[in-house]
Amino acid sequence: MTATATSLTRRIMGLPREAWVICAGMFVNKFGGFLNVFLVLYLTYRGYSAFLAGLALGAVGFGGFLGNAVGGSVADLIGRRWTIVASMFGTAVFTLLVPLADTIGAIVALSLAVGFLAQLYRPAAGAILVDTVPARDLIAAVSLLRLAMNLGMAIGGVVGGLLSVLSYTYLFVGNAVTCLLFGLLVLALLPETRPAPAEHAGAVRGGYRTVFRDRAMMLYLLSMTAATYVYTQTIATLPLHVRNEGLGNEFYGLLLGVNALLIVLLELPLVRFTERRPPRYVIAAGVILLGAGVALTGVADER
Repeated sequence: MTATATSLTRRIMGLPREAWVICAGMFVNKFGGFLNVFLVLYLTYRGYSAFLAGLALGAVGFGGFLGNAVGGSVADLIGRRWTIVASMFGTAVFTLLVPLADTIGAIVALSLAVGFLAQLYRPAAGAILVDTVPARDLIAAVSLLRLAMNLGMAIGGVVGGLLSVLSYTYLFVGNAVTCLLFGLLVLALLPETRPAPAEHAGAVRGGYRTVFRDRAMMLYLLSMTAATYVYTQTIATLPLHVRNEGLGNEFYGLLLGVNALLIVLLELPLVRFTERRPPRYVIAAGVILLGAGVALTGVADER
């Protein structure tokens, strides 16, 4: 094991309890994050067109955008800990209501609410990491967080595919249960945190105006918007492509599991390789590979 690898592993193992609680919660949450992944298949199964299914999925995404946008303000108002709890408990309730809705309008409205609540916790969780993890260990903390997320998705994708064969209802119940578990985990193990003045006294303040004036940040956000549009096809059009090829939901879940498993196996070694490289080149290479991978999926068939 190289010195860099040993250093990263040591930094991960030395992370504070708060970081491990957030990562454990993200693992549970991503394991049961079935609604986003199987929503298009569920709605087309109920007889709605691909367009209407995509509309509902778009509502989830737009709700997530709004949740991320206001989540920081909510965390400042009621605290990081209670924002995560409210986000997870609220997501559980609205997720359970989706299969009970009998019109596409109600489904879209509920999907919007689920997307909003499911992402409301993100700024609070990020703030907890910044509050409790020394700046020198933030890369290690983010690496552990992504490892937990992708491991949860790897297992959850396979489990979700199998559950959907039995009944789509199990997906919604499972999604709600994992959200409740994340909320309970935070209630039981995570104290409220506040910024550490000595660590972050030099932080720039000014809200979104500061961000909008930062040309590099705006270019980065534009590129990430394009990349996210491409990546979203893996849960919007890929499941329909898999079905059109005569393959079942369990195969689609297996694809998601393999994708996340590869990330689990390769991400930490790649972090060790890339953390000393210029970030813009690393980001550019990742986005190019993402586009190529999704494009190649479109020409694949079962033979």
